[in-house]
Amino acid sequence: MEKNRELLKKFVLAHNELTEWIKNHPEEAQKIVQAELTELMKSKISSDLIAHAWNRIHLTSEITKEPLETFVSNAQKAGFLRGAPDLNRLVEKP
Repeated sequence: MEKNRELLKKFVLAHNELTEWIKNHPEEAQKIVQAELTELMKSKISSDLIAHAWNRIHLTSEITKEPLETFVSNAQKAGFLRGAPDLNRLVEKP
């Protein structure tokens, strides 16, 4: 992060722009998600399922360390992670 500060800033800007695009174009974004999931799962994913799940998603480009810590803790409890990664340098404003 220290060596590529400008690249990091461009990445954050692109992420923010993409998040706003998804928020402003939900129907098109859902179609893209449906196509990607269908390809990944090798089975048709219902557009109704995507639309139903979409209502439960809170899209934001803002992040703090606390939700990541909760996510890691839940992943450990579910058996998906054995150890905990160091999150101290993961969240930073460029």
